[in-house]
Amino acid sequence: MYIVVDKFEGTILSYKAGIEQLGLDLDILFIADASPKLPLQEGCVDYHIDFYGGNEYLLYHQNSFVEEAGRFLGSKAQVYGAYMYYPDTSRSRSLIPIRYPECSAKAHTRGGLTDCYRNAGFAVHVGEVGALLKIYNKYAYCCHVDGEPLQMCCFTAARKEAKA
Repeated sequence: MYIVVDKFEGTILSYKAGIEQLGLDLDILFIADASPKLPLQEGCVDYHIDFYGGNEYLLYHQNSFVEEAGRFLGSKAQVYGAYMYYPDTSRSRSLIPIRYPECSAKAHTRGGLTDCYRNAGFAVHVGEVGALLKIYNKYAYCCHVDGEPLQMCCFTAARKEAKA
């Protein structure tokens, strides 16, 4: 079974329409929810795709999504994702808590990715992709100061082996 979760119903409907166009015979549960209180059994998720969702979650919560909802990830769970961050001393990074006062101190920091997954019992491997220095349509990047690097990376994470 596949589970697709996004906080916006419109995004869920878009995913659903795209998947239906592929004509795949899949069992898919679509959930529109932004909380870690999903109607799932603990340990039932084998693969989690985090395509910048971890970034957004930290803008509105003190703990990361994996720290709050990691209980749904199974003992052999694997995570594939993408994450963006600013250097800790950048002006862009300092603007985030002004725009998002409820954000975590980990929001858009490199440690915000690696520390959160490690704290949840995962081994993390990060590959730097590159950096954006200018963003033309700011929208979700309203805190970006042109000229400062917004680092982009891809990562994998897997549960650490339990020691006997």
